[in-house]
Amino acid sequence: MLAEFYKQAKQSGSKFEIVFISSDQDGYGFRTYLESMPWLAVPFRDMYKRHKLASKFEVRGIPCLKILNPKGEVVCEDGVRTPLSSERIRTWERS
Repeated sequence: MLAEFYKQAKQSGSKFEIVFISSDQDGYGFRTYLESMPWLAVPFRDMYKRHKLASKFEVRGIPCLKILNPKGEVVCEDGVRTPLSSERIRTWERS
């Protein structure tokens, strides 16, 4: 469902972006998951960056989806349970 929303948002010209930060224990799990997803990802081998981002954004479990505005500020702590819409994305982009 998120992948379909992402594709539609990108096709409509949205600057909305998703960056996957893996909590997988091995590269195989990371690659298997990412193959079916259309978005960007922090490289699995960059463990330092993955841990730094997880710490900065207080990721405490999976799944976790934090929404940031263009300034890098968190505008939604729980994107997993927040219904996504084009209008909501535009509101976040303006915040």
